[in-house]
Order: sequence, then C-alpha cells, then structure tokens
Amino acid sequence: MSGLQYMKGVRTRFYNKLLKEIQNVKEILNTDLSDLFDVDEYKQLRQRVLEAKLSINLYNDKLMMQSEKLSQAIDDSDIIEEASTLYHKLQIFEDTLQESKETEHNKIEKKERALSLAVVTEEMKTMFEAQMELQRVLVESKRVKKDTVKLPKIDIPSFNGNKLYWIEFWDSFENSVHKNDSLSDVDTFNYLKSKLTGDSRNAIIGLTLSNTNYSVAIEILHKRFGNRQETIDSHYKALMDMNPARNSLENLRQFIDKVEKHLRCLEVLSQDTNQDIFVSMIRRKLPNDGLLQIEIMKGAGKSGQ
Repeated sequence: MSGLQYMKGVRTRFYNKLLKEIQNVKEILNTDLSDLFDVDEYKQLRQRVLEAKLSINLYNDKLMMQSEKLSQAIDDSDIIEEASTLYHKLQIFEDTLQESKETEHNKIEKKERALSLAVVTEEMKTMFEAQMELQRVLVESKRVKKDTVKLPKIDIPSFNGNKLYWIEFWDSFENSVHKNDSLSDVDTFNYLKSKLTGDSRNAIIGLTLSNTNYSVAIEILHKRFGNRQETIDSHYKALMDMNPARNSLENLRQFIDKVEKHLRCLEVLSQDTNQDIFVSMIRRKLPNDGLLQIEIMKGAGKSGQ
C-alpha cells in the first residue's frame, strides 16, 4: 500500500468517525429539555454533552490535520465548517440545558457543572483555538474570493464586553449594518468582528467567517452581554459606586454628565428614575458648595418667575 493510499485510508476513517459524532450531536440538540425532570437523566445527558464536545473536537482536529496533507486532492472544508458550527451550537445547548436544570432544581447542580468543566475547559480552549486558526489558514488558502463587497465607512463605536455599553453598541450596529440589505451575512460578520475587542471578541474567537456563523455569533453575544436585568443592575451599581464630585467646575460637569448618561440608559430600560432615592444618592456625592450653588440657582429661578 502506497503512502498516499494509507493517508487516504486514515482520512476516511477520521471522516466517518466525525460523521458519526455529528449525528450524535444533532440527536443531543434535538433533546426536549421540558421533559427532563429526573436527576439521573439530567446527569446522563450532561455526560453525553461533555463526551460529545471532546469527541467532535478530537476527530475534527485529526481530520483537519490529515486533510491538510491531502489538500491538493481532497477538500474537507465543508464538514470541518459544519463541525465547527455544531460545536458552538452545542455550547449554546449546554448553557440552555444548565439554565433549565437551575430553574427546576434551584441551582443544585451548578457546582457539579463548574467542577466537571474546570478539568477540561482550559485544554479544550487552547486546542480548539489552535484548530480554528489552522482551519482558517487551510480554508482561505483554497477559497477564491469573488465579488467582495467593500464595507461602508460607518462611525460605530467598538464594544469591549462592558455590559453598560451593549445596548448603545447593538442599536448603532443593528441600524447601520445588520439591517443593511446590500451586505451579505459574511460581510456583516466581518464588520462585526472588526468592532469587537476584549471579552466580546474572545466570546466568538473560534467562529470562522461564514454566512452560517454570523447568526451563531449574534446569538452568543446577545446571550453573554445582552441580559436586560444584568444591564439594569450594572447601571444602578455604577451610580452607587461613582466617586463624589470635587468642588471644581470641570469635575462637577463630568460628574453630572455621567449621572445623566446612566439615568437616560435606565429610562430606555423602562426604569422609573423619578424617585427620591436617586435625588438623595446624588446629593450625598455633591460637595456642600455645589449644593449651595444649586439652592441659589433655584431661588433665583423662583424670584424671576
């Protein structure tokens, strides 16, 4: 048997293994979580999810390495991309599975999940990122780019993962880029990645640029940073943690600008900001001279009416 035939045989074996794991993942993703009440069934499903993540990642990596050796004769980019997409969907399914369990059993299994994931998470993350980078180089070396759309020059602020700024970022991106019918999903995804930094970029770092992965990326970002109640809590905490204003015009102006920004965001989130507690909290952070000036201004306003 020639070396080429042997490599093809090895690639075929990895290919069939990966097909089997993809079918297993699809069966897991079709599980109806609403019927999952038994603790043993939940643990069995959690174990299947962990094993499936390891297996699909392992065989995807092996197939990709073998396919690279045969890249001139064999193209496995389609199944590799499908495996990558399913891996991320499996992560989302795992989060949904955990949330349903926490609701039903009052978060009893949360510590078990953290313990089991801690053993493999770091190694999987490193291995998967290396695999995705290798896959990106392999696919891009074969793919001929046609009809590339030049992205419009739009002034949209970047998003670094701070939940306080998610609504502002997404509203700007949605109206300027996401709803732009002249852009394909892959071009929109490329623009999105160029505006992400820090934690937000790390959240989708393993996703390759493709039409299919754009919707997966949006779902991951909304789930990670777009929780409405967490955003509300963050604004309240930011107001309470603000440093007291100093007795200078510039510092007072900066203080007021920050307060008004948080209050406007809370109003957008349907929060009642016309409460005495806000007035009392803000007054405590103002210097006495500043409060005196406010009272003088109020008195001047009344006398002029």
